Amino acid sequence: YIYRRSYVADEGYVKWALYSILRSNDYDYDVYGRGFSFEHMHRQDFGVTLKANRRLLLVAAPFADYGNRGDVDLREHFDSNGVHNEGLGKGKVYAFFSQPHVQVVTLQSDEIISFGSFRLKFDNNLGVVDDLSDIIACDSTAEAFKAALEKMSTIGEVEVERFESFDMNSNPNAYKIRWRVSFISSVADNQPPFVPIWHGSGCNDCSELKVSVLSKVPPNIIVQTTQSHEKYTQEAVIQPRDITSTDFLGSSLALDGMQAVIGSMHSAAKTRTTWDFETGDLSGWEQTGDAFRYQPTYGDNSKHRAVYEGYGNEASKSSGDPQSSRLVGRYYVGSFEKRPSSLESYQSPDNTFPLGNFQGDEPTGTLTSDPFIILGNKISF
Repeated sequence: YIYRRSYVADEGYVKWALYSILRSNDYDYDVYGRGFSFEHMHRQDFGVTLKANRRLLLVAAPFADYGNRGDVDLREHFDSNGVHNEGLGKGKVYAFFSQPHVQVVTLQSDEIISFGSFRLKFDNNLGVVDDLSDIIACDSTAEAFKAALEKMSTIGEVEVERFESFDMNSNPNAYKIRWRVSFISSVADNQPPFVPIWHGSGCNDCSELKVSVLSKVPPNIIVQTTQSHEKYTQEAVIQPRDITSTDFLGSSLALDGMQAVIGSMHSAAKTRTTWDFETGDLSGWEQTGDAFRYQPTYGDNSKHRAVYEGYGNEASKSSGDPQSSRLVGRYYVGSFEKRPSSLESYQSPDNTFPLGNFQGDEPTGTLTSDPFIILGNKISF
């Protein structure tokens, strides 16, 4: 839940109120039971940790990517939740961004402005009348402009960018300095525009803006609103490539500017190799050649194709009867086979390759695991 602190103009005080409800694009629940009146949430632990920095927000969901058996855009009337979210969930971190109000202040004339200063003010903002900035020099840097604005009592934090141009074809204002101001702290629906004042135009302690004697256009200042505040929207999903189930990704978060450090408290305790191939891939194994290109094999594939000479008694050996691989779990490695996992879900096969599909013995290659230690004098597999 997102709450915001806002000023109640008619009453003259501030209050906290519910502003929006934040959900990831993986949010899902089913509706079934008691006449389809019960909502059954898919547990992902969204929001168990979060970190905010300025307009950026990171929210962790350690049980996300759990093997949803339904469609997040549909409300199924049956149980489409994962089999065991806490055990199979890999975890994701969702990045949200809130667009700030943006105003552009432009100082302009037909010639270069060589001297002078001005101020900006709000006529009436958050109950404060004539909230004035510090004096701003005509050639102010972005840093100095920011410091002058943040002296105002109702503005909070801003971010300022500066642009300068002299375009002889842009009449009558060929010379322009623009300061792009982003209101980082403001979450109000409406942000009043700056009111510029300068010498001869409402500011008695500002220095006169001076230009060349050739100038025919007096210096002037305009303010334009180019962006308005928006609620948090999801802009990215963060998940490392070597993530596995129960890593608890997002168990801790740190955010520094545009850099994030994401904790995965159970990841370091696990090997990066899939020893039983139940992840549906060959993580941690090094391949050569092409024999293992479509491995591991999903399901009891050999049971659905003919074999060399069959098995069992002598009568069946000439018939090529199918033979079970006697696999345990979903996957096994058999370089004769050609029925890999789906790229979308390790829980399903790639339907491009039908049941019983095979590549034969022509491909060759090797498959080498990561090193491991045998703690004892035996190994079985």
